[in-house]
Amino acid sequence: MTDILDKIAREKAFHNQRFAEEHDARDIQDKYYDSIRGCFGDYYSQIKSSVRNSRSLEYGCSYGDNVSKYAPVASDIKGIDISDNAVVIGQRKIDELGYTNASLSVMNAEEPTFEDGAFDFIFGAGILHHLDLEKSISQISRMLAENGRAVFMEPLGHNPIINMYRNATPEARTPDEHPLLVSDWKIFKKHFSTVNTKFYGLSTIGTTPLRNTPAHKIALSACEMLDSVLFKIPGVRFLGWYVLIEFEK
Repeated sequence: MTDILDKIAREKAFHNQRFAEEHDARDIQDKYYDSIRGCFGDYYSQIKSSVRNSRSLEYGCSYGDNVSKYAPVASDIKGIDISDNAVVIGQRKIDELGYTNASLSVMNAEEPTFEDGAFDFIFGAGILHHLDLEKSISQISRMLAENGRAVFMEPLGHNPIINMYRNATPEARTPDEHPLLVSDWKIFKKHFSTVNTKFYGLSTIGTTPLRNTPAHKIALSACEMLDSVLFKIPGVRFLGWYVLIEFEK
């Protein structure tokens, strides 16, 4: 129990510091995110098509920007985050906008307090790899209504070059992070009848040095096409940087 409480305290302290400072320690990674633009596009497309008239929950909501964005079309939308700093700021914004069907809460995502079947749709980006997967995935399944679904975009942990970069930039991550591994899919399939995946960010990461040049758009598009071929090879797909996972009960 002490280890669990220590982990929660470390995560809370890290993210509270992030949201209290003008510059996030993870800003140094921003230049790489263009290489997974397809993942972001597919992720937000899934959210847009799923939140309408639904009871939705965002895991790791940060300032609640997504909660505010989709409140006008959702039946009810909530967000949870471990950072009370972020939640206070985000809830203030929601209140100012006058959304009565939206709210944020400070909550441990491994032990959420919502009722069984409370949501039709649950989503999150870069959150599951901070959590105990057995606990969090079982809770997500519990909170989803019959025929409910969830979508998460998460980093993968098998690429040795990416892992070298992670080891060289400890200030940009918490010590308890664990990018997803092939073995984690056993947990996913234990709690969900359907688990669909799409992979991103293999050769596209190599276009980062071209980011501010005219050649970047062409190079990135070409590498996206190359990745779509490479990811059809079972032994290669988990070498990508990110994965989009769709869960269905």
